[in-house]
Amino acid sequence: MTTLFQFAFVFAVFPSSLLLWDVEGHRSCDLVKVAHGYACRCNETYCDDVPALAPSSSDGYSFVLSTESGKRLEVQEAPPLDGDAQHDRRIVVDASKAYQSIRGFGNAYTDAAAINFGKMSEKVQAQLLQQYWGKYYSAQFTVGRIPIASTDFSTHVYSYDDNLNDTDLSQFSIDVDKTDATGNKLGLIKRILATSEAAARPISLFASCWAPPTWMTSSGKTTGNPTLKPEMAAAYANYYVKFFDAYKKEGVSFWGLTAGNEPAGNTGKWQDLKFDAAGQRDFIKNHLGPALNASTHDLKLMILDDQRIHLPGWADTVLADPEAAKYVSGIGLHWYSAVEDSTPSALYFGKMTSTHKNHPNTFMMGTEACEGFLPWSQGARIGDWTRGETYAHDILGDLNNWAVGWTDWNAFLDLSGGPNWAKNVVDSPILLDTASSKTFYKNPMFYALSHFSAYIPPGSERIDVQSTSEHIWEAKMETGAFRTPAGDVVIVVLNRVFTATKFSIQSPFDASKWFNYEMPAHSMATFKFSPK
Repeated sequence: MTTLFQFAFVFAVFPSSLLLWDVEGHRSCDLVKVAHGYACRCNETYCDDVPALAPSSSDGYSFVLSTESGKRLEVQEAPPLDGDAQHDRRIVVDASKAYQSIRGFGNAYTDAAAINFGKMSEKVQAQLLQQYWGKYYSAQFTVGRIPIASTDFSTHVYSYDDNLNDTDLSQFSIDVDKTDATGNKLGLIKRILATSEAAARPISLFASCWAPPTWMTSSGKTTGNPTLKPEMAAAYANYYVKFFDAYKKEGVSFWGLTAGNEPAGNTGKWQDLKFDAAGQRDFIKNHLGPALNASTHDLKLMILDDQRIHLPGWADTVLADPEAAKYVSGIGLHWYSAVEDSTPSALYFGKMTSTHKNHPNTFMMGTEACEGFLPWSQGARIGDWTRGETYAHDILGDLNNWAVGWTDWNAFLDLSGGPNWAKNVVDSPILLDTASSKTFYKNPMFYALSHFSAYIPPGSERIDVQSTSEHIWEAKMETGAFRTPAGDVVIVVLNRVFTATKFSIQSPFDASKWFNYEMPAHSMATFKFSPK
């Protein structure tokens, strides 16, 4: 229960914010109306929590709800279960059918994230670390992506060896990651890892390289979709190993890497290194795989690291070659084909299931996603609920089609969606008011991610769930179900329509009981059922 001391503290610091504490004493959202909807505003001394879920009913279940109208991960009253399913839409879980194990959820530690983080006050920095990685009431992220040298979310193009034709990489150095040019990115990474370690929640780090040093490319540039000079393939493979060697000396070890960010190409305005599937296969088989194998690093190598639309063909081409396949553990996926997130899942998410059928021992991981990348809606939009819904829809689509995790893009951006030297600004779950250094905003995307990351810990298994409707004119509920290592069953439900929607969930632990609910328009909920 909320104590008198808590009320006194809140009143003293925020005399107009007495309702910021919920009934259990957790801190709730300081909701503000902004241009694109509602956002949660935080400052040096106050920010909301991600609530823990403990059974709040006699039937051993509880749930949190977020809505477009303003609820953000609010714990709801959990009435006793009913003996009958009262609604035509129904969700039935079969925990006896288990699928992939979940690695986790997270984001990327870019130069932009570090630069923005460094502009905030020390008290705000402490708040920010707790939001994603803290021990209690955080999003509980357990995956982190680290770019190898610059991306478009840097202030300039650079590599770790800009010395012309230094093929033995004798001048290789990650010192730039300790300077203001990158916002002391390495320093931020160490603080993130220390925060997560204090929470006893280790992070699976993976690295991705946008491009090699310019002197390794056929055009002498890393924009415009360049290719690798054939004679530089061995040096480029060694460039990866040098990176992992240098970070290990700094006390930072990795779980995995991708074979290159978006090898199929981009607009040409920002960095990349272009391969086709056969070219990536040969680079892995002849250079990158052997170089990693000869190193001291035990890493999971992911191919593709690009759009789902390239499946299953890209994976089929690389993994059909046993000499390449022996070095490959997974497939990295992005979401930027855009149309795939509003079309039937069989067209795009279904490509993942087809790929799993072809390569059941190769995992798939969402390695990058963000909102605000489309030209007609580019950049940050504080409070845009639709962007949170798109996140939840995409995560459900990926997980229900064999992904083991999902990785957001920049951890922190400023209010313009940058900095970004290529003017390729986007959105982020947390936006920082770097001009004030004392205020930041949590977008609906933060809460959409937390509906998964805070309640589906690593080692959870996706289990079978059937969402049905008695009438063809009533859409089924979007949902996913998971069994945690503790034996709880977590069910995430998304309602993207503009009206309240009624549905019934059968108890995973007692088939004779049902939870009947009318879910608000444009909302998402996470249910946790615990065995008695």
